[in-house]
Amino acid sequence: MRSHKLSHKISREGIQALRQHVETYLDRRIVTPTDYDYLSLIISERVHKSVSATTLKRVWGYVRDNEDYKPGRYTASALAELVGYRDYEDFVLAYNDGEVQSARYSGDSMPATDFTCGERVELQWLPGRRCVLEYERDSIFRVLESHNSKLRVGDRVECAIFMQRAPLYFSRVSREGQADSTYIAGSRTGIRWQLIQPEEEQ
Repeated sequence: MRSHKLSHKISREGIQALRQHVETYLDRRIVTPTDYDYLSLIISERVHKSVSATTLKRVWGYVRDNEDYKPGRYTASALAELVGYRDYEDFVLAYNDGEVQSARYSGDSMPATDFTCGERVELQWLPGRRCVLEYERDSIFRVLESHNSKLRVGDRVECAIFMQRAPLYFSRVSREGQADSTYIAGSRTGIRWQLIQPEEEQ
């Protein structure tokens, strides 16, 4: 068994490896403000720790207000826990021992950029939720059907990627007469999605 060295320092190399492992685990590049909001919510949902999008932007170098910035152990350990390690120390020890393996998302995924205008996708998640979305442009979909969910017909939602059996994060939900909001579908059990033709709708 490896010894657990609590005195292990946060290093740039370790954080760089951890960033890459997080992106591989999520099957998603973390590059835009929406991505950092998404990652912050995923950490909260799966690790039950609070790491702000602003902190994550500093970890990834999106915000460079301090060239020597290195995250604290709390943030580093939250990211390590997300990808299956006990904490940052455990991740670094595994990395140094050559034990860090690829954790690439194994389910079917489809980025919003692969959709064409008018293409439709059906979403289902527990308990008994179902929605049909139609792609418009720039990662924006219009809600055509909504059953037992907080989304309403006519809402416009923005999301970056659909992944089978994973939570679906809408970075923006626009509804007439209301301020934009965010929404996660299937936060506990994930969603199932499939492309459909208009005649296939129920």
